[in-house]
Amino acid sequence: MTFIFKDLCRSDRQRVAVAATLILAAGSALGEPTIINLGTLPGENFSQAYAISADGSSVTGRAIVAFRWTKLGGMQDILQLGPAVSSDGLGISGNGSAVVGTYGSNFSYGFYWTPAGGLQHLGPLPGGTVSGARAVSANGSVVVGYSFQFGGITSACRWIIGSGMQSLGGSDSIAYGVSGDGSVVVGDFSTPSGPRAFRWTNDGGMQDLGVLPGGSVIQSYGRGVSIDGSAITGWSSSASDSRAFRWTAGSGMQSLGVLPGGIDSYGDAINGDGSAVVGRTRDSFGVNRAFLWTTTLGMVDLNAYLPTLGVDVSGWFLESAEGISADGSAITGIGYYNNRYRGFLITGLKVACSPDFNNDGFLTGEDFDGYVAAFEAGEIAADVDLDGFVTGEDFDAYLVAFESGC
Repeated sequence: MTFIFKDLCRSDRQRVAVAATLILAAGSALGEPTIINLGTLPGENFSQAYAISADGSSVTGRAIVAFRWTKLGGMQDILQLGPAVSSDGLGISGNGSAVVGTYGSNFSYGFYWTPAGGLQHLGPLPGGTVSGARAVSANGSVVVGYSFQFGGITSACRWIIGSGMQSLGGSDSIAYGVSGDGSVVVGDFSTPSGPRAFRWTNDGGMQDLGVLPGGSVIQSYGRGVSIDGSAITGWSSSASDSRAFRWTAGSGMQSLGVLPGGIDSYGDAINGDGSAVVGRTRDSFGVNRAFLWTTTLGMVDLNAYLPTLGVDVSGWFLESAEGISADGSAITGIGYYNNRYRGFLITGLKVACSPDFNNDGFLTGEDFDGYVAAFEAGEIAADVDLDGFVTGEDFDAYLVAFESGC
C-alpha cells in the first residue's frame, strides 16, 4: 500500500518539523528484514516462542522452562525454579517488562513476573484447584487466563495486579487475549452447540462472536485482540475443517482463507490496529506452516514470503507464527532450525503505517488531528511507545513518524 500526503497545511508541517528536532529519530527506522534464532538455555536443545512484546523488543516462551528473550540480554530462565518445575511463558507486556504464564509440579498455577518483583503467584478463584495466565495488558496491570474449579468447570479470569481477581463468567471458559489497557478480553466458552469465541468488557459482559457462515460450522475460538480491543482473531471450525478469522464490530467474523494445499488455518495473534494476523495452516499430511495475513497481502506462507524480501532462511522451517508486534514489524513463533525446535524472531517487516491514524490509506491532516484528539483524551490508541501509558513521549514519537511518512 502506498501512503501519500494530501490536504496537509503548512502550519502542521512546521509544527512537526520543530518537534522532530527535539528527539532522536533513530528508533523510527525498521532496518532490513531478518530472522533471528532465539537459541536455547544452557544445557538444553529446545525452544518455542509464544508471545512478543508490543514494541517488538522482547519474547517469551518455553525452553524446558519459561524464558524471556531480549535483544540485549538474550534468553534467560526468569523463574529460576529448576527443570523439575514445569513452566511456560505465555504472555508479555508492551515493553517486555512483565511476563505471565503457568508453572508447577503436580498442579499448575498462573504466574506474574517482573525483573524487580520476581515471581508472583496467581492462584485460582475461591474453590478452585489450578489456574493459568495467558496474556497481560500493555502496561502490565491486567492479566487474563483461567481458574479450574472443583467439579471440572473452567472459568475465564481477569487479575488486576494489586487489586484481586474476578471471574468473567461463561461455562468452561478460558481467556487468551487482552487489549492494551486491559478493558477488553477475548477467549472462548462452552455453548450447547460447542465452543464459541467471546469478547468481554466490564460494561457489556461476555459477547458471543458467533461462527463463520456455513451450515456445518458450529464452533469458534478467540485468541488475539488488537491494542484498542476493536479487532479479534482466532478460528472457526466445522466437522471437516477450520478457518482463521478476523472479527470487528463493523464487519463481523470474516474468513482469512487458507494457504494453497492447506485444509485448516488458525489465527493466533493480531497486531495493534488489526491490519495483520499471524498463525498457522495445516495441510492434508498434517504439516503446519506459519502464515502472515494482511489487508493488502492476503495470506502468505512465511517460508516462501521471507525469501522474496531478501531474508536468508537457510536451515529454517517455520511451523507456527505465535505473536506479532503492534506495528507488525516483528513476528515470533515456533520453527525447526536444522531439524531442532527453535523459537524464531523476524524483524524489519513493513506491514502497517503507524502515522496513518485513521487507517484510510492516506497520510493527511486528519490523521494528525485524530491523534491529537486521542492524545488529549488519554486514549490507549495514542500510546505510541506501547508502554501502557499516554505521555508526552508518545506525542513526540508520533510527530516524528508523521513527518517521516510511511
